[in-house]
Amino acid sequence: MAGERILVVDDEANIIKALTRILTPQGYDVTAAYNGREGLEKVKQAHADGLDYRVILSDVKMPVMDGPQFIGEMLSYYEAEGVPSPKYIFLSGGMSEDQEARMKALNPFAVLPKPYSIETVLTTVKRASE
Repeated sequence: MAGERILVVDDEANIIKALTRILTPQGYDVTAAYNGREGLEKVKQAHADGLDYRVILSDVKMPVMDGPQFIGEMLSYYEAEGVPSPKYIFLSGGMSEDQEARMKALNPFAVLPKPYSIETVLTTVKRASE
């Protein structure tokens, strides 16, 4: 859905720029975070402001806080708040066995292996935002 807020969490600036270029012309309001800790801070601030993200796109392998830890903490936060969490999509360009197991245990809406096509991103985000 156009106009929905999307958070992109990835430690690679070129990935964030590419996803922003893909999603913004479709009417999505894209915010960037460069690691899971920064992403969690943005999620909490957005919720406090009443501007929750509809969809989160998160890399799996990142420094500071990886994607599975970020999503796990985000889910705990929303559960404690008593409200539904945004849908989340993992972006995967390679990960450890531990990260893969933790990612799958979180039951994401989708996992997009890198490199992904523009059409795949748009279709998946549209489905997640419905």
